[in-house]
Amino acid sequence: MTLAISLCSSSLIAAAVTSALVAASSSPAILAPYQRYVSWWISGTEFNRLHPRYRRFPAAQFAASSVLTVAAVWSHNLIPAGVALAVLIVPAWLLSRASEKRMFRLTDQLDETLTALANALRTMPNLGDALGYLRMHLEPPMGEEIGDVMAEARLGRPLDEALTSLAARLDIPGLHAAVAAAIMGRKTGGDLSGILEETARSIREMSRLEGVIRTKTAEGRSQALVMGLVPPFLTLALHKIDPTWLEPLWHDPIGWILLGIAAMLEISAVALIRKIMAVDI
Repeated sequence: MTLAISLCSSSLIAAAVTSALVAASSSPAILAPYQRYVSWWISGTEFNRLHPRYRRFPAAQFAASSVLTVAAVWSHNLIPAGVALAVLIVPAWLLSRASEKRMFRLTDQLDETLTALANALRTMPNLGDALGYLRMHLEPPMGEEIGDVMAEARLGRPLDEALTSLAARLDIPGLHAAVAAAIMGRKTGGDLSGILEETARSIREMSRLEGVIRTKTAEGRSQALVMGLVPPFLTLALHKIDPTWLEPLWHDPIGWILLGIAAMLEISAVALIRKIMAVDI
């Protein structure tokens, strides 16, 4: 009986808090960031070609994190709060990583794509036919993107606009110049294959320099990762060894201030290292 009453009261409190959060979410201060996040999430799922059902995931994140937050407050336990934070952060991080990997593969294929397009234009002077040849022979993800361009052209969109939209959507260094050269050569009848080959050589050299920079800055990025992960794990280990040792940090206002200062310094240090290591060529 006591357990049933406790469960009913917990459910009522969870429903009340969730309703309050939903009502608060209608305010512009909360609604605008949420809408930006949903827009970013939908763009990421479309870019990675995920199933459309994943577009509704932000609403599930919001609901699950609300319930877990209520559980943390009700039980006076930090574990549900940590899970709620993970529910908000981990999916976004995974989607961001997937987008980065796909973008890296697209960038890596750009040199091959331009070289293949230049060779195709030597045998078939029509740019549309050459792109159709590439669509059949290029591996994903670039083959998929070329397929989207051809699908738009078949639906009646001008090929120049479809290519310009591709360059804007992918935003890969060198692709804008290659698309501009392809459109200009298509209109003026210049040596398009030679222009594309020269562009491919420039992109190949840029990729080589970026590889050198990534190798030189790998140690600094590893240090940023270690700096970000060690303090939380060390704190958990100390709390596991002696829960009373860090008790003032959790229950005293001065401890909260110290935790906030430490967190800000930690985040600032990691952000500074990442900014220093982000060398742009």
